[in-house]
Amino acid sequence: MELLARYKKIFIIGMTILCLGAIVATSRVKSSVVNNIAGFILTPLQSGFSRVGYWIDDRISFIANLESLHRENIALRSENAELVERNRELELAKKDYENLAEYLKIDQLYASYPRYVVRIIAQDPSDWFKKYTIDKGESDGLKVNMIALAPGGVVGMISECYYNYAEVISLMDDRLVISAKCDRTEAFGFVKGDGTLAQQGYCRMDFISDDAEILKEDTVVTSTHSLYFPAGITIGRIVDVKSDAKGRYALIKPEATLDNLETLMIVNQSFKEQLIASPTPTPSPAPAR
Repeated sequence: MELLARYKKIFIIGMTILCLGAIVATSRVKSSVVNNIAGFILTPLQSGFSRVGYWIDDRISFIANLESLHRENIALRSENAELVERNRELELAKKDYENLAEYLKIDQLYASYPRYVVRIIAQDPSDWFKKYTIDKGESDGLKVNMIALAPGGVVGMISECYYNYAEVISLMDDRLVISAKCDRTEAFGFVKGDGTLAQQGYCRMDFISDDAEILKEDTVVTSTHSLYFPAGITIGRIVDVKSDAKGRYALIKPEATLDNLETLMIVNQSFKEQLIASPTPTPSPAPAR
């Protein structure tokens, strides 16, 4: 006991050093074990978390790209709509230009006659385009029996005229009768409307002699015998030649597009009026020949 008391301090210091060494050694051993265990457990988790992170990052990038593509798609659709609208405007401008060019040809052909460009303000599509209302009338110089033309040829004639508007009957109206001929062979006849044929887009040429040579695709024009129409204006083309109780007749497809008209050119055929007003006028049924 005395020995223990004498070396007490040394013993305590030694034991302290020994315990510290043991703690350090134990700490190293435990740290290594813990690290091994942690590595065994956490490494797969870290790998999984990394994969999940990469997947989430890919999805975020995909969504961002998708949103970008959606914005681009909206922009392209808007641009496409603008191009479609611009193309439509160009087509309309082209159509107007071609229409104007055709009217210019008519204007040049009948430069010696007073002419009026009028706009169609009403028409009844259920009436098979037999009648049009135009925006000019007596106050503008228009009169009954003035002829109406459009690109392609004859449309019809003014049947009624009022102060500021007028009514035009077309080739499809059976009240309009035009003296005509086959341009190729001079075969003579009268073109008039027919209620049944009008539904098919045709009028007819009657009183064709049995020996007259007429064929499909022949052009029919106004003849010199017409009291109101100058000679040589295109009426239409023959699509068929038939016979009935009255004799031979031809189906005529009007050259002017009667179902898609916006404007007309009215021609005042003054020289014809002078013939009609002469002391020995040629009698003819109204309203037209």
